[in-house]
Amino acid sequence: MFKENFPQTYTLKNDKKVVIRLLESGDEKEMNRFFASLPDTEVNYFRSDVRNPEMIHGWIKDIDNKWRVRLVVFHEKKMIAEWAVLHRDYGWTRHVCEIRGMIHPDWRGLGLGNMLFYDLLTIAHELEKEKVIVEVLAQQKLVIQRFEKIGFQREALFKNHVKDARGRVSDLIVLSMQLEPAWKKMEQLIHDMGDRGG
Repeated sequence: MFKENFPQTYTLKNDKKVVIRLLESGDEKEMNRFFASLPDTEVNYFRSDVRNPEMIHGWIKDIDNKWRVRLVVFHEKKMIAEWAVLHRDYGWTRHVCEIRGMIHPDWRGLGLGNMLFYDLLTIAHELEKEKVIVEVLAQQKLVIQRFEKIGFQREALFKNHVKDARGRVSDLIVLSMQLEPAWKKMEQLIHDMGDRGG
């Protein structure tokens, strides 16, 4: 099972090593620090109040929830990213999973996103999912382009669906792709770019 595949160590394009692993009970303090370090402009649009210690405490308490598989990325002792696969194994959407998360701005553009997304798709594959979705704000044009480059397609637009902490609204775009092609495409992309580390 996928739990046996972690932790994993990678070397980024800046030659710094990072460790990708499953969230652990001892990560609460560092996770609070990580979310506190993110720019307000990004945190304002998060689905959850990630700067509320009680929210993070709830995630840690719920660490064994099989419907949420959380990956965290560390450089030395500092958390630099948190991502998750959300899914169900019952009901109409039992074949679908959602992927969401955040990389600290200081660590973007170094190949970490490719590695993480490949690992998340691998987890989804092992969970026998067939379709993966991501939700993106309409103004996140570069993020949308990145997903479309992999092969994701815009499936839905929800007008004025997201409201930030200041009451400003944004459109929400849902992109989707069948898992197998997405997974294979990421595998090829990472191979071509030489992003996999040791």
